[in-house]
Amino acid sequence: MNFQIDKNSSIQINEQIKLQLRYQIINGDLPAGTKLLSVREMASFLGVNRHTISKAYKDLQDEGLIETRQSNGTYVAENVILPAKKDLENFIKVVKDAISKTKALGFSTEEFIDIAQAIYIKETNGSKNIKALFVECNEPALNQFVKDLQDELGIDVEGCLLSEIEEGKMTQGAIGEFDLVVTTVGHYPYLKQKIKDHENVYAINFGPYLQVINEIRPYPRDSSIGVVCIGEEGSLGLKQVLVDLEIAQGAIFSETVDSLDRVKEMANRAEVLVVSRFALEEYKDYFESVDKNIIVYENVLQRTSVEMLKEVVDQLKQGKS
Repeated sequence: MNFQIDKNSSIQINEQIKLQLRYQIINGDLPAGTKLLSVREMASFLGVNRHTISKAYKDLQDEGLIETRQSNGTYVAENVILPAKKDLENFIKVVKDAISKTKALGFSTEEFIDIAQAIYIKETNGSKNIKALFVECNEPALNQFVKDLQDELGIDVEGCLLSEIEEGKMTQGAIGEFDLVVTTVGHYPYLKQKIKDHENVYAINFGPYLQVINEIRPYPRDSSIGVVCIGEEGSLGLKQVLVDLEIAQGAIFSETVDSLDRVKEMANRAEVLVVSRFALEEYKDYFESVDKNIIVYENVLQRTSVEMLKEVVDQLKQGKS
């Protein structure tokens, strides 16, 4: 492993180490499965403190480039997707050309590296400075959405239950600290009413609702429908969407997974069941055995929602720059 550490640079040493390790992994100089020096060994090798190495390793692990195997050390990850050799060669040519032009302008190679790293860090930190709050009605969906949004958007995303807003545990002042607030279509009207003063409140995931609607359409208009979600807010929100869109003219019932007996009672009255993915997992055995038409409400992050939120985040970043 080759490293050039400039302790006089404005770029933090852990960033210098991370960038050079990343390059060596992507370049193929450190193939998949290569065992890296331990934190202690790397710190001694480079003459820096252990915390600096730990920070660089953690960032690379978060990016999926390295992995820690319990009691066995740190390795270059096996599933790293490397760029094609042709692309890498062209990229190196671009960098060399940029360095040549830099020298023609009177700047040194060291200044070029410092500025390039500074720009990278500024853009990375600018993205992390965008804070989003995701609001859902139940823990399983909330946790999944928060993870997916963080992975897709590369920003800080915190989760909050609707009940926490209703009970005042999440105050208006605390909500105001976030750059944007995101929820699903079914909860948007209620949430928008609760936090009127926040400008950036966005609804996502109309796709799963549309899928449910399309699957309901073939049934007779007067069919009775039973909606089952993890929490009451989810059940009522999905029920209200069906009512507002006038999809069915029959009775529409709603229940939560708090009581299997109540779910069974409602199922006996309904001809069609609309069940959220998380509720389906909760009472899997029952729903597999019940003799009813079941439509699964797949409440998962949609690609169209991701693209929309990426545009929103880009606009917010531009506003902060």
